[in-house]
Amino acid sequence: DRVRFVEAVTADGHGSTVVLPLDAQRVQDAVAQTGARLVIVDPLVSVLDGSLDSHKDHSIRQALDPINRLASSSGAAIIGLVHLNKGQGTDILDRVLGSRAFTAAARAVVALVDDPDDDTGTRRLVVQGKANLGPMGRDALVISVTTAIVETAEGDAEVGVVDVIGTRPIDLD
Repeated sequence: DRVRFVEAVTADGHGSTVVLPLDAQRVQDAVAQTGARLVIVDPLVSVLDGSLDSHKDHSIRQALDPINRLASSSGAAIIGLVHLNKGQGTDILDRVLGSRAFTAAARAVVALVDDPDDDTGTRRLVVQGKANLGPMGRDALVISVTTAIVETAEGDAEVGVVDVIGTRPIDLD
């Protein structure tokens, strides 16, 4: 009951997903009306205006600037989820799909990656790739991700369960 989805309305009156930067004001209004303290965009590239090139810095900054202003003016945290490319590069900021502007425009970048020392297939590392507003962490958070079935009003649902195992020093490369 504390989760809201923001929809846009097309010219013909049909509901649609939000498109950035075109619907930035609609998102800002929703944050103001609900008092939201957290906005999650998943995945971020799915809400970008189709006329923007997700591989060009200028296009990405054009789409993300209104969201950055929203975070500053409302105090809400904005999380944009993006996926890593299949490359084996050593810089986590270069591994984000699309333009480097996705990580350049962000105040912080946190990555969830497979634990290379895990033989169970359930452990992940949460690593800090960028921190404009504070010191860079040197440790990775080690977590285990499993599934569980929970009852909902719509029936049983399979959900992810995250258990924190601990931390360990890591060389981000």
